[in-house]
Amino acid sequence: MKGAEAATAAPRSVSDAAFRLALLAVYVALIFYAGIDHAMWRDEAQAWLIARDADGLGGLFRNLRYDGHPALWHSLLFILSRFGDDPNLMLALNFTIMATTAALVLWFMPLRGWERVLFPFGYFMLFEYGVKARSYGLGGLLLVLLCLAWPARARHPWLIALLLALLANTQVLFMIATIAIVFALLVEHLLRRPGAMASSGTVLLAFAFVVASWGLAAWTFIPPADTGFATDWYFALTSDRLRTALTALPAVFGDPLAVPQWLAIVVMLATLWSIRRASAAAAWLFLSLIGILAFGYIKYAPAMWHHGVIFFTWLAAVWVARMEAPGRSAPVDRIILSACVTVMLGFQAYYGINTYRAELSRPYSNGRAVASFVTAKGWTRNVIAALTDQTVSPVIAYLGAERVYFLNGRRFGSFTIWDQRRLTRDLEGALGDLDRKERPVVLIVSLRNDDPALFARYGYREIARFTGANRREENFVLYRRPSRR
Repeated sequence: MKGAEAATAAPRSVSDAAFRLALLAVYVALIFYAGIDHAMWRDEAQAWLIARDADGLGGLFRNLRYDGHPALWHSLLFILSRFGDDPNLMLALNFTIMATTAALVLWFMPLRGWERVLFPFGYFMLFEYGVKARSYGLGGLLLVLLCLAWPARARHPWLIALLLALLANTQVLFMIATIAIVFALLVEHLLRRPGAMASSGTVLLAFAFVVASWGLAAWTFIPPADTGFATDWYFALTSDRLRTALTALPAVFGDPLAVPQWLAIVVMLATLWSIRRASAAAAWLFLSLIGILAFGYIKYAPAMWHHGVIFFTWLAAVWVARMEAPGRSAPVDRIILSACVTVMLGFQAYYGINTYRAELSRPYSNGRAVASFVTAKGWTRNVIAALTDQTVSPVIAYLGAERVYFLNGRRFGSFTIWDQRRLTRDLEGALGDLDRKERPVVLIVSLRNDDPALFARYGYREIARFTGANRREENFVLYRRPSRR
């Protein structure tokens, strides 16, 4: 490579290797420091509880039937949970995944010096996936491994197929990205680019394997008919729904409210234009964007943690384009792409560092604090009751509780079952159920659902309040009712 493409994948010198190692060491130290004090929130705890309480792989899939996620991440957690019920095992797994991802990108992705400095400290790398333990970090690692394997796609189609199959079973939006990548490979084959995959029985079998993985993912994440979560479909074209879907683009930069939407659109279009000569990379980025934005419009408007899928897809497309088209791209295209990468990673680093500082200043959730308080009081053998199920998941995980009574839905359980029953809120009836329990009852209520007069009428006394968490719905009021004996 020459000129603007002078950045190569592997370190050129001892000083270059030391520079990358120093960046990795700083990144690892930051996510470790924040991770050991991270208070898990409901989605992290939900995945852990689903895996912890599965009585086997069949039970794992049964537990997942309402959750809307494929099973790869939960399968890893299922294995971990056989070694202990401490949810910090999940944080350790996520730490390993993200440290590996950072190392591979720093060592092998064609990045310039300033790009390499910015990358590890971006919003998704440093906080959203670096500190919080979710399946999205695993998906990012698989995309990075796909980029490393990309030059061998003609010789080893089964390797590509295996990575795509794993990626499809990580998260729904990653499955959409795999569909885009398969179509991109088809585009590349039709255009007969050098290194394109040959049409052969091996390739067809590999393709069939990927299609089967899509079927497995869909079978896992499509919920039963009585699901009570995200039940609506939006097919009518409305400006409000379109604006909601398009917030995904500025969110990729780290803050959907602060980054101008026009800037996000310009950067994405400019990226596509600058990598157009790398047909597969351009096709997969374009199709991924269309598919993910369409999903956000038609079915479920993603939250911040979902938007990292677009970021990692964009990053992978840039990686492949820089590998494949340095000689074919015009100097102006390389300048445009470099500007896009700098803008994206610059915004990411700014919001990543600010969010990281906020994580250190106060807990993300008060679930761990409530669990510690209940344990210190010696109340773990009391009947534990919760309102609502989804917000109290971290308390259950940190307590190691097997059964908690959920006032919404009026049933015992541990993880949230996203069915219609959980939407019922007969609090009088639920408190009446608890009235028949002789043992003392500890009632954990999300601050948003607090009703002191009602709870006092049933003999509950407020014990403590836990406020100040970043997740507002995971601030709690703790009540207790003495034994009925």
